[in-house]
Amino acid sequence: MRVKLGRPDISAYAARFAVPRASEASPLTVTFLGVTTLLVDDGRSAIMTDGFFSRPGLLATGVGRIAPNAVRIERCLAKAGVSRLEAVLPVHSHYDHALDSAAVAERTGATLVGGRSTANIGRGTASRTNKIVVATPANRSHSAPTR
Repeated sequence: MRVKLGRPDISAYAARFAVPRASEASPLTVTFLGVTTLLVDDGRSAIMTDGFFSRPGLLATGVGRIAPNAVRIERCLAKAGVSRLEAVLPVHSHYDHALDSAAVAERTGATLVGGRSTANIGRGTASRTNKIVVATPANRSHSAPTR
């Protein structure tokens, strides 16, 4: 097995990203923004999974201290045309999902939605004006009809 450093060349797959924009007949779009970041937009409101744009290198991740990269976040949001989101939902709180989530939520006016650890990341990396919702498992005892 050969290990290649750096990011893979995905130019051979460029055609897969050339999809039509949403229309009146089909208003929902889902745009892949890298790693696990998806932008879901219905033309009126939008949500984002993860919002991971900083992508610190292997050395920094392994032995350094990592933090959101505000310049890279701003650049990526601008390139994607994202200025407003309803919510940012990290799928779990590993750094490659949640590192930038609070910063993205703050910059777009979104609510950060996740578990307790995601909420703690949000409290530690964003201003106190950030909206945070801790998602909890539903109480399923009332979901099925009783007989």
